[in-house]
Amino acid sequence: MKDPIIQTPRCCLFPFEETDLRDAASFLQDPEVMYAWERTFTDEEILQSIRDCKQEQSRNGFSIMMARHRDTHEPIGRAGVRKDALHGKPVIEIAYMLAKRFWGQGYATELADACINFAFQTLKEDIVYAEVRPTNKASIAVLHRLGMKPDKPAIKIYGGIPMAMLTFTITRQDYFANKDPLRK
Repeated sequence: MKDPIIQTPRCCLFPFEETDLRDAASFLQDPEVMYAWERTFTDEEILQSIRDCKQEQSRNGFSIMMARHRDTHEPIGRAGVRKDALHGKPVIEIAYMLAKRFWGQGYATELADACINFAFQTLKEDIVYAEVRPTNKASIAVLHRLGMKPDKPAIKIYGGIPMAMLTFTITRQDYFANKDPLRK
């Protein structure tokens, strides 16, 4: 296993390897986890997604990665930073998805915060985006908790299906102002 790219108190994000297929399938093939996407992924789709993440990691130095528990290396889900296009322009976006057994324990907030911090501190971005399905109330709450603000809605095509998305943004200035304990 390679060294983690991002670490939090409880999690490590590792670049995907093809050997992560079974661990990724444990959540990408869970209908309860994938409800917002309206379908689960086949093994072939997961393997292609892993290959795509590896290519993006090689090309850009960042991507969506395998999230593992820091102490046990148990698969938690996937999270990271990626290049995307929103509203007709290139953006840097955070993304995360957790195995159901890790829901409601603060892991999503911890991972999303670490990804935002990585985008600002390491990539030197000025604004970070996130997309979420309107039905995913838990993720919407995570984004609000982190100080992200609603932006324009979008339509994305996933698996040939047009899906309504809510988009959120946070600026470098707002992110670090929220981190300043004297401003709270």
